Amino acid sequence: MEPRLEDENMERKSKEALPLNQRDLSLRRLKVIPLEILFDTKIQSLNLDRNKLKSACGIDHLHQLKILILSKNELTDFPLEIQSLTHLEKLELNQNKIKIIPTEIFSNLKNLKHLKLNNNRLSKLPVDLSSCSKLQYLNVSHNLFTDFPECILEIKSLKEVYMGNNKLQKLPAKLFLDLSLKKLVVSCNHLREPPDEVCVGGLKQIRSYFLQLQETKAKEDKRVKVIFLGASLAGKTTISRSLRQGHIVPVSLNERTVGIEISEFHIQDLTFLFWDFAGHLEYYVTHHVFITPYALVILVVNLHRYQVADEQIFMDFVGFWIKNLVMRVPNSVVFTVGTHTDLCQPGEVEEKCKDIEQRIYRMLNEYKANLTHFINNL
Repeated sequence: MEPRLEDENMERKSKEALPLNQRDLSLRRLKVIPLEILFDTKIQSLNLDRNKLKSACGIDHLHQLKILILSKNELTDFPLEIQSLTHLEKLELNQNKIKIIPTEIFSNLKNLKHLKLNNNRLSKLPVDLSSCSKLQYLNVSHNLFTDFPECILEIKSLKEVYMGNNKLQKLPAKLFLDLSLKKLVVSCNHLREPPDEVCVGGLKQIRSYFLQLQETKAKEDKRVKVIFLGASLAGKTTISRSLRQGHIVPVSLNERTVGIEISEFHIQDLTFLFWDFAGHLEYYVTHHVFITPYALVILVVNLHRYQVADEQIFMDFVGFWIKNLVMRVPNSVVFTVGTHTDLCQPGEVEEKCKDIEQRIYRMLNEYKANLTHFINNL
């Protein structure tokens, strides 16, 4: 027990040793803010983390306050007194039970740079948050947002936005095309636009996604969507990048695609939109969202690992993808490309390509026969 007591004493001494304009009252089980604190108008930083506060009554007396931490308390209402803290630069109210933030609070906080509101019960943000023209960090994860707050799009200074674990279905293009974000976290939502496969690639891929949508609307003709599919380590990214660069571009293991890598390739007045899909199992179920009848699908097969007499290998490398394309987008145009041919024995490439072609035709004929039988008996 002695070392623990010693640690507690050291922590208490470190708090007591803070400068006069900084006060740390965290972990005190406070139910109200002490009067001696409220009368000390020179305080610039006040930490009230992990107490039992249900209000911040009297906090408006601290006119010089720049940092206020009220996280992990029992607040159900947003403290109205905060609107008087015009010098505030950092505000943390995370892990409370706040449902609504009144308007005309943030319009007074012109110097606010850091705002944490995660782990509350918020579904909206007040429109006057856009008045915080210096805000760089915003965390509203683990709340109840179903729509992306429009006011965020007006804050050009934002660098980091955290909105994970909400109920968002759509992210606005303006968020990526107009703001200079450095970090965005939107995991664990119900996103349909852009899909999770795009989001997992990070800001760069999301921007590419929206840019392509924007350009496609402006130029529907002379643009071809090319989708690279295939098992993991088949060589999809190598082909995609090599086509763009005009020469062979080796891709190391740590450069493998995560989610989708989106890029463009230009030949004269034609633009090819390359969508390189990761071969990870968790992304298979959403491929059909991106594949359209007008897209060219390049199915990449690792011929070195392919075995002619192995039915399971065919299904893993080829059959699985053909089956999904036929079921989801039956009018797809598919071009099968073999890779790793330099590792094959003489004559092996031709034998394996012939085997793949024959099996694909058998598979398609069987599908047509089953479909005809189903229609006749419908």
